Amino acid sequence: MIAGPAGGRDRKASRDYPPLVVAGLLMLLILGVLPSSLNLPQENPSETLEYAPVPPEDQDEPPPAGNFASLGLGTSSGLSASAEGGDASGGAGGEVGGRAVKTPSTKRCVGTPPRQTEDPLSPPCVAVFNGDNGGSTYNGVTADEIRILMYFNGGGRWCNYGDEGCPAGPVDKLFDLAQPPADDEFYHLEFYRNWQRYFNERFQTYGRLVHFYVYYNNTLTNPETRRADAASMLDRVKPFAVIDFVYGNSDVFVDAMARRGVMNFGGTALRTEAAYRRHPGLVWSFAPTVERMARSFSSFLCTKVQPFGASFSGNEGQNGTPRVYGLLHTSDPGQSQYLALNQLVREQAESCGIQFAAEGTYPACYVLAGTGGNRDEAVIMADFQQKGVTTIIWPGCYEGNMTHAASAANYYPEWITTDYRGMERSETGLVVQEKKEWTNAWVVTPQTFQNADLLPIEPACLDAYTSVDPKVDRESFDLTTACKVYRDLRQLFIGIQVAGPRLDPKSVEKGYRAIPDKPSPSRDQVSCYYEPGEYTCDKDAVAQWWDPNAAGVNRGGVAPIKGLPGCYRMGDDGRRYRPGEWPEGDVLTMKAPDQVCNLSNEQ
Repeated sequence: MIAGPAGGRDRKASRDYPPLVVAGLLMLLILGVLPSSLNLPQENPSETLEYAPVPPEDQDEPPPAGNFASLGLGTSSGLSASAEGGDASGGAGGEVGGRAVKTPSTKRCVGTPPRQTEDPLSPPCVAVFNGDNGGSTYNGVTADEIRILMYFNGGGRWCNYGDEGCPAGPVDKLFDLAQPPADDEFYHLEFYRNWQRYFNERFQTYGRLVHFYVYYNNTLTNPETRRADAASMLDRVKPFAVIDFVYGNSDVFVDAMARRGVMNFGGTALRTEAAYRRHPGLVWSFAPTVERMARSFSSFLCTKVQPFGASFSGNEGQNGTPRVYGLLHTSDPGQSQYLALNQLVREQAESCGIQFAAEGTYPACYVLAGTGGNRDEAVIMADFQQKGVTTIIWPGCYEGNMTHAASAANYYPEWITTDYRGMERSETGLVVQEKKEWTNAWVVTPQTFQNADLLPIEPACLDAYTSVDPKVDRESFDLTTACKVYRDLRQLFIGIQVAGPRLDPKSVEKGYRAIPDKPSPSRDQVSCYYEPGEYTCDKDAVAQWWDPNAAGVNRGGVAPIKGLPGCYRMGDDGRRYRPGEWPEGDVLTMKAPDQVCNLSNEQ
């Protein structure tokens, strides 16, 4: 065989080898870019799990699942939806309350398709985790734990409204709930130890113990004290997240924490959207924003009220006549959230044709009848009466003297109001407002149906707490106190689970944003999801009317009034509506005498 010239061989190599080199480089690139089957996703994946059928523990069907039922959670070699093949006591953990409480690798999910707990708002089941969680993915997070601070006002009486022998709460004390309890420990801490156990056992925390710290501050609530508390807790606890349950300048504390990157879940404050956007992705709440409440209320007014004449006034001859509107609201500069709510309601109501013939303001909120604080209620009610106001629009921040002043003048208009944990509370109708006046009242509220047979708490909370403390009295005030923190803890653990193993604020936000925007399927639960730019869960409301003659024992939560008749009946039997979804027809199309009572055991 005659060999060709050397130059020909070189030319052939120059033709054949470059494609091989390019192919090799492409293979290396693909291997570097594509995820390995041995690596877990660092952010919340968007694919949907294939659920393993895990039946409930008993024969009762679990409540209908809400928005979280179709939330997509990703799988990997270390993350599985199946409850099979795991050790129910395995995984990372620690000593909690003197007992070994783990974060099990296998969770006891319920339902078909399975979700994490019996609560209809719990996320889809992620039962097994056996992989690498990424270790220290954020401040307050290690491979073994997630540090959470629960922040309370110190001092005061924390049990049945001053019962003899009721112990005062701690002052300026920090408690580590992974340590055994002291013999004389404040009894509320048992509630939080039980919650620490429950949520760690039932929710997927990817091999980490969610470690609770509880701090009761001193009795001062000024901004300087809140900032000092934040600095102290950042140094002593170094939390991943905080849940504050304080009143008075709580946003100062939240702001100081968020500036250092600490997440906040829940709290007692009603906030505007702008308040959340000051620290995007760090501050989240179950409660609706001021803007969401305004849209729900104004949508109700524009759909159910404005197109129709008066229909539930107590004044002779007014029903059937064109409605004449009065606007009643607070002018208290310390209630900025209600000032914002009032302005939004005014603008949105006027945009659909509601014009206000009269307006009245009062300087202080949460004033009981006869206790002072506001001095112009008789003048305001006389002005409304003289101007023929048939319908008073009241954007929250309750006050007790107005309805009594109206009754004293023999003036019984329609009252339509909204609030969050205020006007809609049962004791407001029982002991704050004048009964004959409040017979003509409707309240638009995000409040869900509260357990009618036992206590004013969510049925899901009752079931969850008694599962870890079956000996607790199901009608005790203690259980009411324990459930005050349930919603915020549930939201926190949902955030941890949907974030996936690589926990940080960005993965929490990505998980929350994946929750689909579906309406509520029942009166027991809200429509919960997070729209772009929003950081709160609750998206809907219910309309309730006051029935002063409702029989049964009221469970309003205030010990001296238990046993009094009266309740808020849930219009449309508690069906919940998002803004723009209220059904057509006058308010009274939603009313029936046998509708379910909220916060009462009347059947």
